[in-house]
Amino acid sequence: MMSVWERGTWEGLERWRLTGEELEAEFLPGYGGQVISLKHRPTGLDLLRVPKTLEELKARPFIFGIPVLFLPGRLRRGEFQLGGRSYQWPKNERGLNHLHGFVWGRPWTLTPDPGGAPEVTARFEAQEHSEEAKAFSHPFRVSIRYRLEGGSLQLDARVENSGSEPMPVGFGYHTTFNLLGTEGERLQYTATMPKGEEWEMADDLMPTGTLTAPRKFAHWMTGSEPIWDVVSDNLFLVDEDATNEIRLHLDQPEMTLWMRADPPFRNWVVYRPDPDASFISLEPVSWVHNAPNLPQPSERTGARLLPPGQSAEFSYKIGLRIGS
Repeated sequence: MMSVWERGTWEGLERWRLTGEELEAEFLPGYGGQVISLKHRPTGLDLLRVPKTLEELKARPFIFGIPVLFLPGRLRRGEFQLGGRSYQWPKNERGLNHLHGFVWGRPWTLTPDPGGAPEVTARFEAQEHSEEAKAFSHPFRVSIRYRLEGGSLQLDARVENSGSEPMPVGFGYHTTFNLLGTEGERLQYTATMPKGEEWEMADDLMPTGTLTAPRKFAHWMTGSEPIWDVVSDNLFLVDEDATNEIRLHLDQPEMTLWMRADPPFRNWVVYRPDPDASFISLEPVSWVHNAPNLPQPSERTGARLLPPGQSAEFSYKIGLRIGS
């Protein structure tokens, strides 16, 4: 009988492999507890961009697998005020801004399902006075249940405020998809996005606070945007009454790669740095770049506080469907 999960090593790090009916996922507990590989077993297709070496991963940590972002996005100069309190977070983006929070690249613990189901739970805790809690200004816990279900991977996250004061809360996944086939050929995906608005972006890649009708994403509304034509570091806000799902469709062979995010996820970051990049990052985020500094309500920016002793939940699912 095939083992549902197994432990091994990769580049000197502990690696866990979880095998389901159609998908196989690999995790690195010691490096962000993140999914580092997701393979479709019947076709051998790598759905995510997989690093060749640990050095390559550490050089550009956000463009492989599914890095966990608490809190996601850029924050101008790392400064903001929320709930009557001033914050200064580390300027880890070229010494200019704060980027992507406090849990990526850190060691997590992984626990397999005791009943033998194809799922694992990843946990990270920043206790009071820990390096992460001091940088964030609050102690907190994050747990994520990863579960393989047929041709999909379900990610259910919970963030808990373990301190005595309200804390900022936002979440995201820097999901980086592979655009090459098993023989290295370009997969000619076209993209579809639900109805919504586009955030106007300033020269420093921060939202100005203005929302417009789709321009950068106009062709995504009709499903006619070839992914290899996309160059983007932009944000999109999905309408409240729309199903929050992005699809990448391929005609030959016929298949659809899809991502679905539940509330409080409403925003997506679409990142592809140049026309030759063999990947695209489609990032569901509940907190947009510079969220607490924007002149928009929290229902749009996601900037909010979590009371002490309470938790917030974030649900996300990705999968592959073969055929029509």
